Amino acid sequence: MENSTKIDPYGFREYDARWLYDKNINLLGIENLGRGLGTQIIKHSKKNNPRVVVGHDYRSYSEKIKTSLKKGLISTGCFVEDLGLSLSPMVYFAQFNLNTDAVAMITASHNENGWTGVKMGIKKGLTHAPEEMKELKDITLNQKFIEGKGNEKKIDNFQQVYVILSIVLNSLLYFYLKFSIHYFSI
Repeated sequence: MENSTKIDPYGFREYDARWLYDKNINLLGIENLGRGLGTQIIKHSKKNNPRVVVGHDYRSYSEKIKTSLKKGLISTGCFVEDLGLSLSPMVYFAQFNLNTDAVAMITASHNENGWTGVKMGIKKGLTHAPEEMKELKDITLNQKFIEGKGNEKKIDNFQQVYVILSIVLNSLLYFYLKFSIHYFSI
């Protein structure tokens, strides 16, 4: 059982956060990251209980990482909406489709197994930029956390919504391009 928080400050990068799990960050460190992110979301959204959509990638340990992040978010007052196993674009889309205040995706993207990380954003359509990451690092490492009472709910079958809308939008784009090429080539 972990009893001390481990979170390497160098894991906070310009646009996301990445660490080697368990070498540079442990579950308590991830929970503190959730507290820091929840505090930041509440500050920027100016809501006591902002809604945050979360998902995780295919790595065997990502769901465990997400559980710790959610625990931190909930402790600040965030209402977490969990999509489960997801692709990053699906989680970003869900922020719009579900009209949530923020997004957090547990993924190490292209990095090999052993890595973990979080892509996050508050403003719709944008992930954290360097100034937001600097603020998140300060809040997290200096434990400037807000305390609140949040909750969580599982969003079932969102993958189907994403796939169906992707097919419809791709079909519309295909026909638009086909029409445009035909029309402008006359």
